[in-house]
Order: sequence, then structure tokens, then C-alpha cells
Amino acid sequence: MNKQEVKTKVEALLKKFATATSQAAYSSVIPKSLTTGKLYEAHVLSLIIEKLVVQEGYRVVLKNGLFLPLKSAPGPINRNYAYFELSRGGKICAEIWTDVEFLSLSYSQRKNTSEAGKGDYHELDIIVAEPNLRDRPRHSDIWLGVECKNTGYTKHLL
Repeated sequence: MNKQEVKTKVEALLKKFATATSQAAYSSVIPKSLTTGKLYEAHVLSLIIEKLVVQEGYRVVLKNGLFLPLKSAPGPINRNYAYFELSRGGKICAEIWTDVEFLSLSYSQRKNTSEAGKGDYHELDIIVAEPNLRDRPRHSDIWLGVECKNTGYTKHLL
């Protein structure tokens, strides 16, 4: 598949499995200029959303999709960017974010955790995390962390 075919497939999966406030939101959530790595991340994200709906019974809603594409640079959670809200039985359970730095397990295990340094943050391409988080979540706030590598090797990690 070429880039456009993959982008079309990702947008079709999002339309099928994630609710949004308008149809235009589905195409604006994916950045216009995509590297193959970012396109691969969007593809993996759409597959995760499909599984959460079909196998786990979540309702997935795209939030802020009309305004900005998904976050595509590492950093803290930024609620101005698009993200997905997961609910079950009408209750919001979790959120899906892209390119989020989180506070590491080693940071939380140190006696003095007052000031985090750059070595205390790690970035994940996709996270499913507790709802309503701000800044950099703690490792314990993350339900699922996915790191995507679009390279020539065939190693698979979860």
C-alpha cells in the first residue's frame, strides 16, 4: 500500500469505530504531511480503537478533532490536541493520546521525587490512560503503552 491508501484505510477505521462531532473531524485528525513512521502510528492507533470497540465493548469518541491533528511530537498531555475518550455504560473510563511523555517507574521509586529531570521522562507513541490527566502522567496512570517502529526488522514488542 502507498501512503494515501494507508491514510484512507485509517480514516475509514476511525469513521467506523470512533464517534466524532462531524465527518470533517476524521480527516483533520491525521496530520497533512505524514512520514511513514507517523502514518504507521496512525494505522496502529486505528487498529487499537477497533479492538477496544469490537472486543472490549468501549464507545470511543474523538475529542478536539475539528481543531488540530493528533499530537505528533513528544511532550506532556496537551488538552488542546485531538484525543479519544473511552466510555462504557455511559461512564468515561479512559483516554487515548499520542506522543505523550510519562514519569518513569524509577522516578516514582526514588525517595526524593520533588523535581523530575529529562531522564525521568519516557515517551510512548500511543497511550491508553486514566481520564482527565494533565502534564506528564505517572507510569501507574497508563493502562496500555505502545511504541511503534516502522523499520525493516520484524521484532514485535508489547
